[in-house]
Amino acid sequence: MAEYQLPNQGQIRAEAGLSRANPYNSFVTDISTTADHISQAHSLLSFERNGLLLRGWWNSQSFKTPSSDIFPPLTPLFAVTDKTGQTAGTGSFNTYDVETRYQFNPLAPLKLTLGTNFRHIVASWNILDTRTIENRLGLYTQGSWLLLPSLEVNTGVRYDLDSFHEPTLSPRGSVIYHVHPNHMIRFSGSVAYRPPTTFEVGQHSIITVTLPGLPPSSSVTLGSSSVNPEKVVSYEAGYQGWWWEHRLRTRVTGFFNQIRDLIIFRNPTNNPFNPAIPINANSADMYGGEVGVEVLMTSWLSGFANYAYQGSMQRSGGVTERGFPHHKVNAGLRVTWESFKGEALYHHVGMASYPLAEPFTNLAPFFPPGTNLPQQGVPAYHLLNLRLGYVLWRQQTGDTMREAELALSVFNALNDTHREHPLGDLLGTRVMGWLTVKL
Repeated sequence: MAEYQLPNQGQIRAEAGLSRANPYNSFVTDISTTADHISQAHSLLSFERNGLLLRGWWNSQSFKTPSSDIFPPLTPLFAVTDKTGQTAGTGSFNTYDVETRYQFNPLAPLKLTLGTNFRHIVASWNILDTRTIENRLGLYTQGSWLLLPSLEVNTGVRYDLDSFHEPTLSPRGSVIYHVHPNHMIRFSGSVAYRPPTTFEVGQHSIITVTLPGLPPSSSVTLGSSSVNPEKVVSYEAGYQGWWWEHRLRTRVTGFFNQIRDLIIFRNPTNNPFNPAIPINANSADMYGGEVGVEVLMTSWLSGFANYAYQGSMQRSGGVTERGFPHHKVNAGLRVTWESFKGEALYHHVGMASYPLAEPFTNLAPFFPPGTNLPQQGVPAYHLLNLRLGYVLWRQQTGDTMREAELALSVFNALNDTHREHPLGDLLGTRVMGWLTVKL
C-alpha cells in the first residue's frame, strides 16, 4: 500500500495484494463442506481532495474444489453435482468497481453529497449453467441540514439499476438531537434492497436421491432472475453520552429490521420432474440492541466493553432457519507506552441453534440404527486475542509519520476450541508474526 499526501488535505492511495490459502472448509452449507484451494487478489487506486473522491478497485477470487463432502449419513442416499454429474470443480469471481463522490456546502448549515457507483461482476463456476455477468449502477444523494444548534436532519435517496431486476429506490433519513453538548439521541430509518446473486441467477445443479431397493431419482435446481430483490426496512434509535471531561463515552442502541421477499429455492409445482427455482417466499423480523462504554484511563491506557443482543421472528416457509448467537460480549484494553503497543481483546459468543436441514429429516427413516446426526447447535465459546508490537523506527516528515513495527499476535490464546457452525472447522490457537512498514 502507498499513500501520497497532496496540498489541501488531498491524498492519492494505491494498494494491491495477493494471497493463497491451504485447503480448509471454505463453503459450509447445512449438509456439506468443501476443502478448497483458494487464491485471492485485489487492487485499489483512489484520489481524494477538496470534497471530491475518485476510487476504483478490483477483487478476484479463484478456487479449486476436489470434492464436496456430504455429511456421512447422507452420502449413500443423497448427492449434489453440477450439470455434468461432477462434485469436483473450479470457479472464479471477479468484481470491478468505480465510484465518484462529491461533498460541498451550498449554504452554511447544509452539506450535500452526490455520488455514483458502477460495479461489474463476472462469475465462472462449474455449478453455474454458464458464465454469469452482472452490472450494477447506483446514483445517490444525501443532505445534512443543521436546523438548530441542537437539531440535525439527514435525508438521502439511492437509485439502483441491476442486470437482474427492475430499478429500485431506497430512501433513508435520520434525526439527531443534542439534549446537552455532551449528550445526544438519534432516530433513523431506511429502506434497502438485495438483488439476487450470480449464484441464485445462474445455478445449475442436480440432486440425486438413492433409496434402498429403488432406482436413483434426480431433480434439477436452476437459477433464475425472475424474482424480486429482497427488501429490508430498518429502524434504529440510539443515545450517546460523554462524561468525565470526554474521557468516558457511553452508548445505547436498539434496532428493528423487517426483511421481506427472502429468496429461497423451491419447486413451485407438484410435478417432481420440474426444476427447483428461486422464489420469493420467506420473511423475517430482526430486533436487538447494544450497550457499550469506552474509557481513556490514562494517556497510555484505554479500554472498552459492550454487550449486544439479537433476536428474530422468522417465517421460514419450510426452509431451515439460519442460526445465529443471541448474545455477544466484547471487552478490551489497549496500551501505548513509548515504543510498545499492546492489546488484549476478549469476546464471548453465546450458543447458536441450527435446526437440521430437510435432507436429514426427510431421509431419517433410511439411516442405519445409531446414526449420529450433526449437532443442532454450537455451544457458547470464549476468545482471548493478544497482540504485542514494538516500533523499531519512527520518523516525522511534515504531516506524515513513517514507522516500522514488529508484532506478535495470538488468536484464541486460551485455546477454547470451538466451531462457528456444526459442520465448520474446529478453531484453536493460532500465533502470527507481523512486520509492518509505513512510509
